[in-house]
Amino acid sequence: WPVLVYYFYKSIKFDKLKDWVIFGGVAALCFLAKYQIIFLLLGIFLYLLLCERKCFKKKGLYIAFIVGFILILPHLLWLYQNDFFPFDYYVGKVQLDGNGKNTPNYLTGILSCLRFYAEQFLALIPCFILYLLLILKEKKVGFKNIKENKKDGIFILSIGLAPLVITGLAGLITL
Repeated sequence: WPVLVYYFYKSIKFDKLKDWVIFGGVAALCFLAKYQIIFLLLGIFLYLLLCERKCFKKKGLYIAFIVGFILILPHLLWLYQNDFFPFDYYVGKVQLDGNGKNTPNYLTGILSCLRFYAEQFLALIPCFILYLLLILKEKKVGFKNIKENKKDGIFILSIGLAPLVITGLAGLITL
């Protein structure tokens, strides 16, 4: 994920064809490694819609898409031939209740979503503590500086928080 975000940022900042090609290739490799990359790509798409609409008029984004699509095309064909069974597994896993029984209901989905967010918050507590220490040491660090450059703030939110929100809501979407 960090390499993908790096090349995405580099691509929109400098608009070099080489960076767009690498971005497309890395996106394809990420997809082959874990399908959840779709959540990050949705965050990237959100950022493009909000701040970088000019990218839709340039060839770099489309070349990245073509490169990525060509690289994952054999895998997509394999998924089609095998009835997309990894996604059936995921939907079945999301619909399990606390006892391991497959009883889909909205309460289970909501509780699963809340449990996911609680686990993520607990996992990020050390990061929050380090950030707090940094704020106390350096008066210049904080969300005030993000307000000075709105595009950077939107980039951080769409790349950092959008995939987290979409991942948590995946349980509700699949019910």
